[in-house]
Amino acid sequence: MKFDFLENNLLIITPSSYKKEILKYLTDNNLILNIKFMSMNEYLKKIFFDYDEMTIHYLVKKGMKVDNAISLINNLYYIEDKNYDNEKLDYLVSIKRELDNNNLLIYDHLFNKMLSKYKVVIYGYGNLGKWQKNLFFNAKIIPFSKTSNEFEIYKIKDISDEVEFIFQSIANLLKKGIDINKISIMNIDNEYLPILKRYAIFYQIPLSIPNNETLLGTTIGKEFLNILETKKDLDVIEKELSKYKNNDNYQSIINILNKYVSFNIEDLLDEIKYDLANTKVNTRKYDDTLKIKKVFDYISDDEYVFLANFNNTSIPCLSLDIDYITDNIKNLVGLDETYEKNVLSKENTLSYLQSIHNLVISYKETSPFNTYYPSILLDDMEYFEKEYTRSFNYSDMANKCLYAMCLDDYIKYGIKNKDLDKLYTSYGENNYLSYNNAFTGIDKDKLINYLNNELTLSYSSIDNYYKCGFKYYLSNVLKVDLYEETFMTIIGSLFHDVLRHMNDEDFNLDTSYNNFLKDKEFTSKEKFFIDKLKNDLAFIIEVIKKHQFISGFTNMLYEEKIDIILKQSPYVHFKGFVDKIMYKEKNDETLVSIIDYKTGNPDIKIKNLEFGLSMQLPVYLYLVHNSHLFKKMSFTGFYLQHILNINVKKDKKSAEEQKYNNLKLVGYSTDNIDRLSCFDGTFENSEMIRGMKLNSDNTFSRYANTLSDDEINDIIKLTEKKIIEAMDEILLGHFPINPKILDKENVSCKYCKFKDICYVDEKYKIYLKSEEGDEDAKMD
Repeated sequence: MKFDFLENNLLIITPSSYKKEILKYLTDNNLILNIKFMSMNEYLKKIFFDYDEMTIHYLVKKGMKVDNAISLINNLYYIEDKNYDNEKLDYLVSIKRELDNNNLLIYDHLFNKMLSKYKVVIYGYGNLGKWQKNLFFNAKIIPFSKTSNEFEIYKIKDISDEVEFIFQSIANLLKKGIDINKISIMNIDNEYLPILKRYAIFYQIPLSIPNNETLLGTTIGKEFLNILETKKDLDVIEKELSKYKNNDNYQSIINILNKYVSFNIEDLLDEIKYDLANTKVNTRKYDDTLKIKKVFDYISDDEYVFLANFNNTSIPCLSLDIDYITDNIKNLVGLDETYEKNVLSKENTLSYLQSIHNLVISYKETSPFNTYYPSILLDDMEYFEKEYTRSFNYSDMANKCLYAMCLDDYIKYGIKNKDLDKLYTSYGENNYLSYNNAFTGIDKDKLINYLNNELTLSYSSIDNYYKCGFKYYLSNVLKVDLYEETFMTIIGSLFHDVLRHMNDEDFNLDTSYNNFLKDKEFTSKEKFFIDKLKNDLAFIIEVIKKHQFISGFTNMLYEEKIDIILKQSPYVHFKGFVDKIMYKEKNDETLVSIIDYKTGNPDIKIKNLEFGLSMQLPVYLYLVHNSHLFKKMSFTGFYLQHILNINVKKDKKSAEEQKYNNLKLVGYSTDNIDRLSCFDGTFENSEMIRGMKLNSDNTFSRYANTLSDDEINDIIKLTEKKIIEAMDEILLGHFPINPKILDKENVSCKYCKFKDICYVDEKYKIYLKSEEGDEDAKMD
């Protein structure tokens, strides 16, 4: 019996997986014993010292990086308060003295007194190194219990074959009635994960994949950092985060925030980033699934373990001489040298494997990118090597996939796989080289779980969805199109950043321009354009300031982030950044104009809104309307300003006039003359708004693009309706290939990155016809 060492008054130093099993054993057997549990790390902190955020922050303020500070503190356990005549070790002594003098190390002075009342047992760590042994004078070290000297090992050619072998073996165990909760796969690295997921689907075996994602990569984590950079008051930060209360990771974020309540939040970005990067996201754990375990996890006697990846790069875990305390000085502090650590690691790994009752080991010779050799443990093992024989009785889907690969090898390279004849007998011509490009559906519950119960929408994602559901799926769910910084994206960000600060008191174009570009590298051709574009930007600023002089709206908000909650469970929110909001308080209401800087030429036809297209301006209108930035607001207009479209051509107008006209606002204005005149004092023949003009009979020109308040409200309502419709369809997992052909123009596929994936067919195209109007013709 594994737990025959249990008795009263026991302190057990053990990893968490072993502690869990001991507690289960005590409960199942109704045993009430005075037992305390600690991990090895917890014991070190009790017998020596502990540390907290104050300790780390102190060292960070001295110029250390967070991870270096933590590593340095952990090395303090090995030194004594004496002179070592060694620069590295004496530096550690000086750091420890400095931390002690500032009361930054936490001592438990009662621990040794408590320790005298307990027997100490070390279980689950195998044999200890000499420094650790010195910590435990009378402790009982329980080795891994050896069950067998001989191992069953499979040498398999390819990583995919190795995974298939494991799943066929597991399927055979399940067929025999073995509980899936008693089966696990061990020693998996990232190279195996996509293959494991694929074969779990082939064999219809539920698999629990450990989630290694950290809070830093989540939406709430990124939002937390964004808030920290602008908000300095903890109460304000917590209030801003409250909209994420239903998020599974909300409490983890709050726990990180609570650690720093006594600090100046402005000094903590590095520490908080480190915490976010080292805190894993909360994931649900499911019973009745195949589990993935690590080497040295607890294994029960009735558990079946498939240890994969038995290759020299994976097992045993070997060290290099790269510690702060290197081999040449380890003897001064009683630490094992690297070769001694590696010998101990080999011995413990082999003993651990020998303790597993039902163990099958496999290793691969190749993967798509590498060649591998078996683990060096083979030299010390007694084993019999077995050959993997593929069975075709478990998965029709896996067989068809293998058949296609065999046909590829035979037709393209003349290589005939030994299984080809057998598969051809069963599947014949099959559907080789045929391709069904239709999206066949996705389980909505699995989708929501994949999204961590949170969906973030924006104009760009909604635009993707309405242009083509499959494009949204690839871009916004699977995220297969990684963002690439190009010269044009840098210029767009540069212009936005400079224009955001152009009204600052200390604004200087050269300084602002150069500061943004200082860490970036460019070709000679790009440098030429950068110099030219600075002159263009100076002209743009001059024109915008002239517009501000003309306008009666003297209040402005820049880069205003607006986040609107659409649904609580799952948590869905719609967010966007509005480049500029100009406003004026008048007669107990706020008059508002929205301006978005554009480096491209998006289509802004309002009549396309019914199809979910050309939604950019309506989305800004919707965001500001629902933002609660102002108590009572009326819109005077919503516009785009083309900040990179100031080129000139041969025309009756001068170059200066053309450049000025190109910078006029393009969009829609209120038909309320009183409100419009407050925004644009020249609206009768506007110097600000393109097409804005009054006829001789005081009616608006046919090109003025004016809207009544009712029409503006209808646009807001229709925009909200289209957003909600898209949200509902996305949450249902509805992502069909359905590109839109609007007035004979394919608005979906023209610049799409995914043509090589979707193979769009004519039958999937959706033909739309807009209601053309004079104002649309002019805007186009």
